[in-house]
Amino acid sequence: MSNQENGSCCNQEMIKGIVALSVGVVCIALAYKIILYAILFMTGLTLVYYGLVMLKMDHITNWVDSKLKKIRDMIPNSKK
Repeated sequence: MSNQENGSCCNQEMIKGIVALSVGVVCIALAYKIILYAILFMTGLTLVYYGLVMLKMDHITNWVDSKLKKIRDMIPNSKK
């Protein structure tokens, strides 16, 4: 194998590595945004539920509990 072919091979691997690294960084950046939205959404739901409990709105919290139980029952590996 000549030096020309060996150098070409290394350059291709370097290009593939740079492309993979760039795509990975973009995927992480997009996932970070989605994860942040999910965390904010769950925090908001928790605060709303906490507010309902503090205001003693039992009929609404019971309704929310029943809906959450239905969702939990649909998840195959959830603890019962």
